[in-house]
Amino acid sequence: MLVGGHAPLCIHADADARVAACRLPAPFAVRTTIEALHIAVAVGLDPGAGASRTGRIGRGRTDGVRYAYRRRYDARRRDTAGADLRCGDRCAPDGWRRYGLGAGGTDDTYQGKCKKCALHGVPSSVVGTAGKRATRFPVPQPNLALPTSPCSRASVAPTNKGKRTVYDYIIVGGGSAGSVMANRLSARSSNKVLLCEAGQDTPPGKEPPEIADSYSGTAYFDPRFHWTELKVHTQVVSHNNPHESRPPLRKYEQARVLGGGSSINGQMANRGAPTDYEEWQSRGAAGWGWNDVLPYFKKVERDLDFDGPFHGKDGRIPVRRIPREHWTGHAKAVGKAFEEKGFKFLPDQNGEFVDGYFPVTHSNADERRVSAAMGYLDTETRKRSNLTISTDTQVKSLTFEGTRCVGVTAMVGGKEQEFRGREIILSSGAIHSPAHLMRAGIGPVGQLADLGIPVISALPGVGQRLMDHPSIALSSFIRRGARLTEHTGRHIHLGLRYSSGLPGIPKGDMFVAVVSKSAWHAVGEQIASLLTFINKTYSETGQVKLTSRDWRSEPLVEFNLLSDKRDLDRLMS
Repeated sequence: MLVGGHAPLCIHADADARVAACRLPAPFAVRTTIEALHIAVAVGLDPGAGASRTGRIGRGRTDGVRYAYRRRYDARRRDTAGADLRCGDRCAPDGWRRYGLGAGGTDDTYQGKCKKCALHGVPSSVVGTAGKRATRFPVPQPNLALPTSPCSRASVAPTNKGKRTVYDYIIVGGGSAGSVMANRLSARSSNKVLLCEAGQDTPPGKEPPEIADSYSGTAYFDPRFHWTELKVHTQVVSHNNPHESRPPLRKYEQARVLGGGSSINGQMANRGAPTDYEEWQSRGAAGWGWNDVLPYFKKVERDLDFDGPFHGKDGRIPVRRIPREHWTGHAKAVGKAFEEKGFKFLPDQNGEFVDGYFPVTHSNADERRVSAAMGYLDTETRKRSNLTISTDTQVKSLTFEGTRCVGVTAMVGGKEQEFRGREIILSSGAIHSPAHLMRAGIGPVGQLADLGIPVISALPGVGQRLMDHPSIALSSFIRRGARLTEHTGRHIHLGLRYSSGLPGIPKGDMFVAVVSKSAWHAVGEQIASLLTFINKTYSETGQVKLTSRDWRSEPLVEFNLLSDKRDLDRLMS
């Protein structure tokens, strides 16, 4: 979902950090103070579809024909600098032709409107980087499929007019939100879309086995998929006593890989509480009430078990459950204990939102993870000639002309490149999105002034009210017969939703995940955990701050968990 424009509330709700609302002043309207800059968030919805209501998606561009430049291997490649784009006797159904044209010995592909189909008077040739016309060669027939690499590398090669490629949309961050945005925006062929992801690709059919595994514990702790330099404070940081020692820093498993957190997390399809969305709406986020977002929860999923008013059947993310007969002995025993305590069995976690225990819903099919990248950036989507997916691409800075964001500067495979776009979408998560904004001069004036950053827009809410779910685990040894079986690698079969009963707190504010395997190694296979976390937290004093103007420096992150006594009381009880 793109946030801004009509609501004074900017929701930084990343799929991993579960960060809640940070209130921004009204001038953050998309087309007023900061033009062409949006923030994408992942809350289990379909960001592309939801945002179409704001008029930001699905708007055609007819600025003339653009020549897309993509890295691609083509068996018909010629080591020439350009090509004559004559169609021959036949035209593709959409009037476009693809040619494998190596410029300077690289596997580059230009795409252009052929002469016969040049509806806008486009010339019949494209001049490559060396300014020379290429030798013609036979045009492939429509039924011949051209080999396509799973990931296209971004480039800023000039077009036939000597101008750099200007994308309609540049998406900064290929996580849960970014993957969906890339799919939805590129579905309209007139949109030229660039997706920049700092981490590695997860090509269809070649996903790292740790990510594809139904058991998520291996990928979650694998540093290859993390921002390894990111350290955070989870305990409360006192700002009233400067002489008090700061709490220790700890590693934070923030995903750095295509698909983001959905590529390494626990694969739990756990929707937010309906009361959360109603609260967002009451705080100014019009259009974010439960009845507003439910259609997008349904749209994102393909439920393999249930149908009806709460479920979708045609989405890109399959969801399923482990039936009771296949639970581990440990899960069955815990379920029996829940029942003895008066909790009723709910066959469907994402049905009616009431207290009870249930088979956990997870985004997994055929014992394989289905991340946002796997679901939305599949083979067919990657064939779109108007979509460029550039991994190993870390954005250094946002480029502004006045108050309009016009592009980004990025390190692509270790080399600096600049990209221009008509609209820039930040989808870098709850930690790195505000860091990008503040480095660009958008944020609290005092913090920016301390680092000598010129202010483009004074927005005190940027980086503020960072939140996460406080949790505590009670672990125990599992007897051999109660451990995971060969039926599934899923280690969380059972969950419990319950109400703390504290005054003024909505029902269903607590959650217990019944974990029948605590780690990937032999010791972890023998230890079970009851992981209890607060589903509705009130500790809203966390923040993200810059420590340096250097894009290589990670920001200072303070979660301030349990800063609200109501959170501490619920975990202690």
